[in-house]
Amino acid sequence: MRILRTVNSYSGLILAVLCSLTATPMAKGSPWSISATYQVKPGQKAKLTLHANQALTKVEIRLKGPKSESMTSFSVMKQDSKRTLSFRAPIGRTNWMASVKANIGSETVTSTFKFEIVSVGPLQIQLDKRGVKLDKGLITVRSNTPLEKADLVAFNIQSDQILNDLVALNQSTGSVDIRFDSLDPKNVRRLELKIYDHVGRWRAFRLVAWYVEIPHDDVIFESGQAKIELQEAKKLSAVVSLIQTEIKAFRTTLGRSDVNFDLKLFVAGCTDTVGSEQDNLLLSRKRAKAIARYFRSKGIDSPIFFEGYGEKMQAVSTGDNVDEARNRRAIYILTNTQPSGLESPGRRWRPL
Repeated sequence: MRILRTVNSYSGLILAVLCSLTATPMAKGSPWSISATYQVKPGQKAKLTLHANQALTKVEIRLKGPKSESMTSFSVMKQDSKRTLSFRAPIGRTNWMASVKANIGSETVTSTFKFEIVSVGPLQIQLDKRGVKLDKGLITVRSNTPLEKADLVAFNIQSDQILNDLVALNQSTGSVDIRFDSLDPKNVRRLELKIYDHVGRWRAFRLVAWYVEIPHDDVIFESGQAKIELQEAKKLSAVVSLIQTEIKAFRTTLGRSDVNFDLKLFVAGCTDTVGSEQDNLLLSRKRAKAIARYFRSKGIDSPIFFEGYGEKMQAVSTGDNVDEARNRRAIYILTNTQPSGLESPGRRWRPL
């Protein structure tokens, strides 16, 4: 899907995942401390652990949840000993309270410990670039758990913030539409998306659009030939430098210096109308392939595709058998979508 003219398409990247919820046990120096598991998988038992910092007698632990209440007692707990209670928690986020009463010598001491348990499976949120429609103010994701809200921040090509929106998702699951004020795709470079589920976990995506037509001086080939002469290779060396600069800028915008993701280089070859249409088609394809090979030999590590268009992509419209230098050209596009304006029946991009 083409998103904008100067920077196009999307690469979704999960940046971070929320860690388990935590709570603070009783202060150091107390006769006991309590800890609990705060995140469990469905069907897995949660645990509450009582640690005796002093010798205790007549210990009672009352555990109260949203739909259950229980009491467990121990006659004696030695200093530095532990007792663990296992119990089942309902699916979702639930609040619990543990009340502890015990004797320390002749003195009776009580305390209350409130905590929260999250019982959920792994969070899975899928984002496909085909589900991103900026001009309609719509991003569609798929989730295996109810989603609560989405935080969107968008930046233009000048890195100015052009959108900052918090969207309520009403605990939707399955295919979920995130709707926001529509954006002009030609004015968007980066979109930060953070999606929260109903228990507070989140996934974050950075969506980067990239589409650049590389400016260059065209290589001049000998008539009917596809070999790149030494003096013409200097023109391509300048293009290699521009491509590498764009790849670096893409990585910087995406926030990763070690990957290209699906950034691709497309090389299209075109001819004038001298000669037969079929011969020109084959010749333009050979020339595009020669240029693509040169780029690969000079260290361009992005996937490279090439195709010949023969007489079909004239920069200057002419009749048949016209020697027009402006039509003997190549087009170099760096993008992570299909190149715009180069769709043609019967043409298919060939991987190098």
